[in-house]
Amino acid sequence: MVWNCQGCGKPRFDAVVREYCREYKPDIIGLLETRVGGITADRIIAKLGFPYSHRVEVAGYSGGIWICWKDFLSVEVVYNHRQFIHCRVKRGNNPISMFVTFVYGSPQPACRRVLWKYLGLIAETVSEPWVLAGDFNAMLNSDEKLGSSSSRSSVCALFQNFMFDYSLRDMGFRGPRFTWARGRLLERLDRVLCNMHFDSIISDATVFHLSKMKSDHRPLLVVIGKGNEQQTARPFRFFQGWLQHDEFGQLVRDNWVDQGSMTATMTRLAEAAKLWNQNTFGSIGRRKKQIMARLNGIQKALETHTTRNLVRLDGELRQELEAILDQEELLWKLKSRTEWLALGDRNTSYFHKKTMMRRKKNRIESLKLRGDEWCFDGDVLKAAIVSFYNNLYTVDYSLRGTFRIRGNFPAIRDEDMVVLGTQVTREEIKVALFEMAPNKAPGVDGLHAAFFQSQWEVVGDSVCSMIQRIFNGAPIEPELNRTSIVLIPKVPNPELITEFQPISLCPVLYRLVTRVVVNRLKGVLKYVIAPNQVSFVPGRCITDNIIIAQECIHTMQNCKRKDGWMAIKVDLEKAYDRLRWDFVEDTLTDLGVPSQLTRVIMSCVTTATMQILWNGKPTEEFKPSRGIRQGDPLSPYLFVLCMERLGHSISKAVNEEAWEPIRLVRNGIPISHLFFADDLVLFCKADVKSSAAVKSVLDDYCLYSGHQVNGSKTQVFFSPNTKPPIIHDIGVRLGFRTVDNLGKYLGFPMLHGRVSANDFQFIVDKVRHRLSGWNAKLLTTAARVTPAKAVLVAIPNYCMQIGMVPVSICKEIERLVRRFIWGGSDEQRNTSLVGWKSVCQPLTSGGLGLRRLKRNNEAFMIKLGFNLVAKKNEFWVRILREKYKVGVGCPSSISRPGSSFIWRSLMKLGPLIRHKIDHSVVDLECLACEMVDGHGEWKWGAFRHFISSEAAAVIADQPIGAEAAPRNNSHGNEVDGGEWRIDIPLEGGAVVYHIRRARRRRFDRRSEKIIKMSLTLGSQAIAAVIAVALTKTSAWAVYIVELCTLVGLSFILAALALRRKHPEISAGMAKIGAVATALAIVIAVMSHLPLSLAMAAGAFAFIIILVVVSLAT
Repeated sequence: MVWNCQGCGKPRFDAVVREYCREYKPDIIGLLETRVGGITADRIIAKLGFPYSHRVEVAGYSGGIWICWKDFLSVEVVYNHRQFIHCRVKRGNNPISMFVTFVYGSPQPACRRVLWKYLGLIAETVSEPWVLAGDFNAMLNSDEKLGSSSSRSSVCALFQNFMFDYSLRDMGFRGPRFTWARGRLLERLDRVLCNMHFDSIISDATVFHLSKMKSDHRPLLVVIGKGNEQQTARPFRFFQGWLQHDEFGQLVRDNWVDQGSMTATMTRLAEAAKLWNQNTFGSIGRRKKQIMARLNGIQKALETHTTRNLVRLDGELRQELEAILDQEELLWKLKSRTEWLALGDRNTSYFHKKTMMRRKKNRIESLKLRGDEWCFDGDVLKAAIVSFYNNLYTVDYSLRGTFRIRGNFPAIRDEDMVVLGTQVTREEIKVALFEMAPNKAPGVDGLHAAFFQSQWEVVGDSVCSMIQRIFNGAPIEPELNRTSIVLIPKVPNPELITEFQPISLCPVLYRLVTRVVVNRLKGVLKYVIAPNQVSFVPGRCITDNIIIAQECIHTMQNCKRKDGWMAIKVDLEKAYDRLRWDFVEDTLTDLGVPSQLTRVIMSCVTTATMQILWNGKPTEEFKPSRGIRQGDPLSPYLFVLCMERLGHSISKAVNEEAWEPIRLVRNGIPISHLFFADDLVLFCKADVKSSAAVKSVLDDYCLYSGHQVNGSKTQVFFSPNTKPPIIHDIGVRLGFRTVDNLGKYLGFPMLHGRVSANDFQFIVDKVRHRLSGWNAKLLTTAARVTPAKAVLVAIPNYCMQIGMVPVSICKEIERLVRRFIWGGSDEQRNTSLVGWKSVCQPLTSGGLGLRRLKRNNEAFMIKLGFNLVAKKNEFWVRILREKYKVGVGCPSSISRPGSSFIWRSLMKLGPLIRHKIDHSVVDLECLACEMVDGHGEWKWGAFRHFISSEAAAVIADQPIGAEAAPRNNSHGNEVDGGEWRIDIPLEGGAVVYHIRRARRRRFDRRSEKIIKMSLTLGSQAIAAVIAVALTKTSAWAVYIVELCTLVGLSFILAALALRRKHPEISAGMAKIGAVATALAIVIAVMSHLPLSLAMAAGAFAFIIILVVVSLAT
């Protein structure tokens, strides 16, 4: 146990320590910041009840570290420092010893730099298990602080660097989240770290945060190796390494016998595979030891005498050992759930560490069961969790009824009804099977999708026959619908049962049935689900709703009207688990799904049995009577359909004018709700009428669907112009929390004001958190590049699709990535083997293919701008174009005063977006009248002068495949101007692209010459005007009129040349030209000169320019 007691001289301090020791029985304790030394310290230590002790004396009235231990421990103090005591600890005759460092980090950052330096020197010498425990006075990320807006990111970075450089891991905790409190400020300053040797030798260690007494800090208790759990029989699990064995295929053929029951068939195969694994394949660890022992013996023999047989046997054993090492690496990769790291680099140690960490993270040691009372008893926790989920999945039959709002789903199209009701084919089943990830966690039968995919020729007939029987009305076998529920923490270090997410592990064959159903429903959803719902609907994206929500909040924030608006972020408690089965069936009937398919779906939902996996071991089974399972491929689609009926209810209230939705412009598109699965945001006018409609709609829907709104987590945000009495009245009426900031919506911050780097600091924290779980020393150099590309650089991509992330955030993330690849820290930089620019080059150019984050962000913004032009019928595009008054095409100027963060991000790249759109929008889908005639033949005259004769011969051999008939484009709009488009194959499309590119290059060169000549002539004309005016010749008016006309026409010509590539410059030059021409006319009129004379002179000069330009180009 380690505790920052903040002074040991307090009254009854010794009694408090003895109470901790009676309750938790620690073998060794460390007391930090004792503030007591000398004789007083000796007297207090004597009262604590430990026979041995050691201490670092205080400095004045600060510091001081004591350690006390029992007599069966052997403690050797290795090093003393004002901020730590480093010692070796050994228990009795146990041969395993470990290093323990009790740390008290100084509150002064400069002193903590010394701490990191000395601990780093110790880390370089330690090659045994090592634990560092105490008060580090530093945090790892911003989530470890609550109650203050100030940032300590620099301190966090130094601490993070120290942990990363020496491969240390935060051991986590059980219990309250924060370890230090003062007033309303809470922080996690105390923690326990360990090295990789500790993880590899000690697999069962848990850190507990204890209750506070006599100090602002919580004591930390480290429990190592309880060893009180009984080992149970290991269930059958298919191992993918079996597929590499020559005899496994024959084993499947001999034992996969269709007996009319799929359960009996799989049971027979599982029993045979167990015996075969024991007798033939064998334990990987045992086989590796046997091969290595034989190999050592043979190599010793080869040192004394060399024979052909020994050399041959040595080579065979080496090959067999390589195969075993491959199988071992595959085994630990599957257990570690690491998807991004490829096999073959011998990362077995890394996979092993990840497996151990994952098991420790998912293990449940303590929870709050009643109020703030913590429970550490495993049996009590197990019973409480089983009871909780049994009640959660049990319906309240006293609440019955039919949802009153019906018939609002659009009618399913005839062709879709045919697809929904047709007989299931073998090919359809095979496609659904091979869509599955091969190595996802299996169900209770232990068979992965990889088994069925690899053995399809053997098992395919019986699998297809079973599924076809189910779709024809046969019941699902009970064993195929048995579900194991694993509890995945939704937050780091959960404290309550509700902070776990129940994920169902369904058997592969059951998931195959539901995946066939899903593949049929997918084609229907986009026609029956309103655009307000974007989850699981093909063609819609999560960023659509984020963009709309941001624009709504921006409009609310800048609202100047008399009436205010409110946004409600609704939290549905256990939304999937509470959904009533009768409501699901009623929804399918209301949608018009064929009755036969409805029976299959409801059979899948209602015949399930469940068991909780408690720390990896199954509990007793129970039968649910409501809820759909997370982990079942069918569940998200059923949930979306049911949520759509809430949308119907909201639309009805809007149509009846009981609910006034927000509009971003006057008479604009009404926005009443945004759905992404169970993430709901509602928008309405901030008045009593609309709030009553909101409450009525939610209550009515929850009554019939089984859902329940979590009032403590549901938040209401009001626009600043809403009057305080109205805010109070609505808050009381709804019973929801009123907030000034809605936090994050779908993982992106709801930006209410000026955007700063602080708003995106969470991205850096994610990268650091990811790095804290990786150990670069266990990965090869190539393996470090892979996660850097696949994980670290990809973390910001989600936010970059919505707006421009601050450059400082991009630079910080790239710095962390560089450090991960090359190693080093802020104090000591390792030499980079290759320059960062070279690393970020494409693979084809000799680089490693990492992306520069700023350029990546710009690419996402260009894509967003392209969609703004190309996808005019999308809901979010219509809203954005309406709000910012964008016309039909690409906006000529997207700069708008007081625009939102998203629009400002587009505005920063406005010229680049327009340039890319102008140069690419017709490349892939070109106009037929420009390149190809109506008979499907190339129009050589349009581009022959751009290409060589060899290229023309290649083009002539390319088929076009045109259909000489008008058609709609990909967005459903007919092509403007009566022109029609054709589909050109890949080769033909590449030809057209290069022709257009060559034409553009030639046009650009010609334009540059025209611009230079025009500007030269224009500047000379202006100089002549000034010279004539200064000389005050009698003919000055005629010359000025002529030269002004020349200037005007020259600038207009330059504007025409620049109109596509540089529209802003073109517009400016056109204005100058118009002003100059107007000036010529005004001077001619005022000087009583014949206007025709001036214009004729200007036209003559213009003709001269055209002749010179044509000769130059």
